[in-house]
Amino acid sequence: MTDPDTLLDRMRIREVADLYFFYCDAHEPENVVKCFARDAVFRSATQAEMRLQGHAELEEGFRSFTAYGRACHSVATMEIHVDGQTARSRLFGTCHLSGKAEPGGPVFVRGLRYEDRWIVEDGRWVIAERVHEALWQFETTLIHRMLPEKPCAPVEPRR
Repeated sequence: MTDPDTLLDRMRIREVADLYFFYCDAHEPENVVKCFARDAVFRSATQAEMRLQGHAELEEGFRSFTAYGRACHSVATMEIHVDGQTARSRLFGTCHLSGKAEPGGPVFVRGLRYEDRWIVEDGRWVIAERVHEALWQFETTLIHRMLPEKPCAPVEPRR
């Protein structure tokens, strides 16, 4: 049975994982870096040239990512193993990326995996190393974002 402190640690780690996605989607690189240890490493398993280390590089890198346009990340599943003041996790998620978000423009949908090493720094769980891996991707077309002009047909209640 897992003790209450370990459960709380797992919840705190999951909260940071959610905040990381939120700050990425809100285009707040100055807050994204708060999810990382001061000397953290962010690297890509699928793009060897992608490697950022430390808050300054992380903030600059995530600021450049905002040029991709609007995004919405979602955590699908996450496995967390806590061992005292360190932890490891694996996270699967998706990202919808819409560039300028104009009708007819491309929308990319990606499946992602993150392998993370966590530490407690200044009393908070933070990512010490994150390995980002793009698992799959497809492209579709953005349609108009307004509600349809005609209401949908009414749905009869089940009896």
